[in-house]
Amino acid sequence: DERVAAGKPTPGRLSLTLRRDPSGVCLTLADDGRGIDWAALDRKAVAKGLASGSRDARLEALFADGVSTRVEVSSVSGRGVGMGALREATRALGGEIDVESAPGAGTRLTFRFPNQKASSNRV
Repeated sequence: DERVAAGKPTPGRLSLTLRRDPSGVCLTLADDGRGIDWAALDRKAVAKGLASGSRDARLEALFADGVSTRVEVSSVSGRGVGMGALREATRALGGEIDVESAPGAGTRLTFRFPNQKASSNRV
């Protein structure tokens, strides 16, 4: 219903791209969903005693354990552990993650892994 009200096609769009260049591997996962509510994230960050307002502070809050913009907790969302676990798994492989998101327009996660890790079977 939200998608139709926003003028989007009923099925959501999810894209996955993988690119290898001289520095390593870049994996991008993007959707055309509701995007991240940055204002809600700022409010949650402040409530948890975290910095807010700047892009860097928002990204730190997004990946902090126990921070979620969901009002209701379910078995798959709202517990504030998924994004932190994703960042830790990425770092364990020597990679880094970046997030771009606009409310109503979707979210893009970009993972970059250096060549030394990209050549292993784990990536």
